[in-house]
Amino acid sequence: MKRIVVILTIVSSFFIHGVLNAQNPKSICITCGRFDLAKINFSEDINVLAAQNKSKTVLSGQQQNNQTKLYETFFLFKDDKGKNPEIITYQNWFTFNNVRILSNDKSKIIAFAAFNFYDQPMSQIDAFVNQLKNKFKSSNPKIGKLVDGAIVYQWFLNDVIVQLERDTKQEVESTSVNGKWVDKKTCHVKLTVFNKALLDDKMKISLARNINFLFYQKEHFKGG
Repeated sequence: MKRIVVILTIVSSFFIHGVLNAQNPKSICITCGRFDLAKINFSEDINVLAAQNKSKTVLSGQQQNNQTKLYETFFLFKDDKGKNPEIITYQNWFTFNNVRILSNDKSKIIAFAAFNFYDQPMSQIDAFVNQLKNKFKSSNPKIGKLVDGAIVYQWFLNDVIVQLERDTKQEVESTSVNGKWVDKKTCHVKLTVFNKALLDDKMKISLARNINFLFYQKEHFKGG
């Protein structure tokens, strides 16, 4: 009987550990641990998410008559060396150093958008795309190319829409590092996860004017 109790205790311990690992930190901050966009459920409290980080909330763009007001909360992380730590992730497949959250006037979260100026091998972006394709293989992605050559992938799932925008080549950009301007070869990568329940036609019209949370539709693509 003692052996059974020990085995059950071990199994229970592994179960609890697994559940804890499956959850995101309550807040988004440098010391809170990585925040995984694959684990969001849109029931998060935006005030709690921002509680331990210097964040800024602004009204999102110009509001039309009878339109729900939208708000953007922007998180930008800098460590004690002035660097941008990459604490936003997607299943640890790819990491980002900032994130914006779009919400309505009832503090309901509409979308998360994570962004990075990427200066590592482009093959890692290709690998991330392939991982997403494999994860969402039951949903064929819609793929579009922008005028500047960037590619957009969209996966329409049961409750979310995942949108990845990525450049196909790196270009030299000046970046401030520890107070000094240095030239780096970078490209931009942005991952946006939309709450499908709030993404009605009226919302899509609003997002069409929002650079940070632009929901790409056919007319945005080259030749669309």
